[in-house]
Amino acid sequence: MFTPGWRLGLLLGLIGLNGALRGQEQDLRQRFVTGQRVEEQGDFEQARKIFSDVVERSDRNGDEATRVMALDNLAATYADMARYDDAERIWKRTLAATERLAGPKSASMARVLWNLGSMYRETGRQEDADSFIRRFEEIAPLDLTSDPILASENLSYLGLIYIGRRMPEKAIPLFSQSLEIMEKQPNFSRAQAARILIESAAACSDAQRFGDAMSNLNKAGAFLDTLEQPPLRLKLELLATRGRINAHAKHIAEADECYSEAERIAEQTYGPDHPFVAMVLRSHAAMLRQAGDKKHAAALEKRADLIFTISRRTNSRSNSIDVSTLGLRASGK
Repeated sequence: MFTPGWRLGLLLGLIGLNGALRGQEQDLRQRFVTGQRVEEQGDFEQARKIFSDVVERSDRNGDEATRVMALDNLAATYADMARYDDAERIWKRTLAATERLAGPKSASMARVLWNLGSMYRETGRQEDADSFIRRFEEIAPLDLTSDPILASENLSYLGLIYIGRRMPEKAIPLFSQSLEIMEKQPNFSRAQAARILIESAAACSDAQRFGDAMSNLNKAGAFLDTLEQPPLRLKLELLATRGRINAHAKHIAEADECYSEAERIAEQTYGPDHPFVAMVLRSHAAMLRQAGDKKHAAALEKRADLIFTISRRTNSRSNSIDVSTLGLRASGK
């Protein structure tokens, strides 16, 4: 999944290159913020219409910063709809526009590289994914000042790469630095902070630091509890990560309960045949296999394979998702 929480930060960073918002630009910004909220609630078709409208309107009035922002939102929405060819086409437009506007080594450029590379990985195009993720790794640590919010999130994505490489001790300091930068920002997004804490909890769990993992997860939950409408994806990620921690700690019944609840919410939100549901099923199945329940795991894997086939997704034999694929998308090596 392509969580849109960071994109307002991208827009504000790009606006800094072009001066204050004018009235028409403010209207467009509010329009795509509405689109983000609609997308977070799972109404992808309505979100697609809103973002397409913002792209067209910003194109007409020459508002390049808003156009870049809307293109990114539109690409992410197509990915959420499993329309991967459309997502690729729009993200390539976003990449070219971001390079012109913010520069080839900017935090904004790093973020688009991450999104596109992550989609390639999730759709089984590993060679393309590796190319874009390598470019992201090269430039993500370079720009930590033009937009601290983006810098914070880029550091957290570097941490996800280390989770994917099974190097949690290298990931944990990156998450700590990411959270420190985020919490220093005025009126920082508690949803974004919660996401970083969830990622850090996963890394701590992988490092067998279960006390730290649960502490981070509880803090993330406290942040989400302060939100009037916490993003559904983050609630799912919280559940999946709690399942991950319990599985690592050999608390199998508790882990099974967490994954089952994540499946229920995913089906209710996105429908029973969405690839996101299949990813949750795969993660649950991996936990069950590790626990020795091969029969139940096989049933979940069979259902996930069917969903992937229906959606024409190409990576039905990919690894289980755990925290990094519930919207967080570690690169995995």
